[in-house]
Amino acid sequence: MAAPGVPFRATSIFIDRTAPTVIAKSPTDGSSNIVVSSNVVPTFSEIVNSQIGVISLRKLNGELVQRLSVSDAQVTGFGTDVITIDFDGDLATNTTYYLEIDSGAIMDASGLPFAGYSSPANLIFTTAPGLAQTITMLTTFSKLTTDTPGAPIVTGK
Repeated sequence: MAAPGVPFRATSIFIDRTAPTVIAKSPTDGSSNIVVSSNVVPTFSEIVNSQIGVISLRKLNGELVQRLSVSDAQVTGFGTDVITIDFDGDLATNTTYYLEIDSGAIMDASGLPFAGYSSPANLIFTTAPGLAQTITMLTTFSKLTTDTPGAPIVTGK
């Protein structure tokens, strides 16, 4: 209580004691027929920032496909709650992958670390079979040859 004649001002302080968690994933966990050029996009429970650590993409057998530092240009969206991870090149067709994120590589504004992903139990997905990619390419080729009458058809022989 304030002394007589001295204004009393109440303030409240919010103390963040909750570490960030992933609340949505693209591709979704356990999904299949994922396009080989897809990015991996986790959505967090709050705004996050990068720290020091790596994000790894592995095949189901544990083979390392690619490793990115959280500070690489291919990892974007820090300062928001949606991070986009754009691995180099296309993924292999009909292959199961999982994502690893080092514990503490991502933190919230209060310095609380994301627990990380260290096994296939967190985010696993399978890319589409090669046939789906071939159909897309054939559809594109068919449209090109239909839209350009008289254009030569290349057969590869």
